[in-house]
Amino acid sequence: MSERKQYKGYDLHIADEPRRDMPEFLREHGLMQRAQLTPLSTPANIEEELAGIRAQKIQTASSIFEKNRVPVRGALRAIVGYAFDEFNLPKSGGVDIGSGATGEMVEELLPRSVTQSSWVQLEANPSAVKENQRRHPNSRIVEGSYLNMGVSGLDIVTRTPLAWVNFSVEI
Repeated sequence: MSERKQYKGYDLHIADEPRRDMPEFLREHGLMQRAQLTPLSTPANIEEELAGIRAQKIQTASSIFEKNRVPVRGALRAIVGYAFDEFNLPKSGGVDIGSGATGEMVEELLPRSVTQSSWVQLEANPSAVKENQRRHPNSRIVEGSYLNMGVSGLDIVTRTPLAWVNFSVEI
């Protein structure tokens, strides 16, 4: 079951077991009935996954993403801000893995207390890198993946509880 916390005007739900708790959250808020699941094929290996990311059109990968995120950007900022505050995350020297064409995390979601200029945006799709550099010429945006870092970004992410926000969006 998720723990509820208020953070900067948002109702955050912190899950102990995200895979188990998410369906319960969706049912509780009447969202499960409106959800449509699309079967996805899983890449056979990381090389196949990266090839798919590199070949993806930025209109599909980032423009649709950006359109859907704009209405809930405040809630996303609250989630990111909560993570920085709750886990006392460093305020400089971060890496956004999979920054896309928009650079959403670094450019829009980081709290004001974070030194944005010290962050690096890492993206595997060369077209997305070019678009992100066009939008944010003063940011550090590099083509690559977490494999270039010599560490697995997933090891870091899975040690932080998942937080999601109770919000409604008119569709």
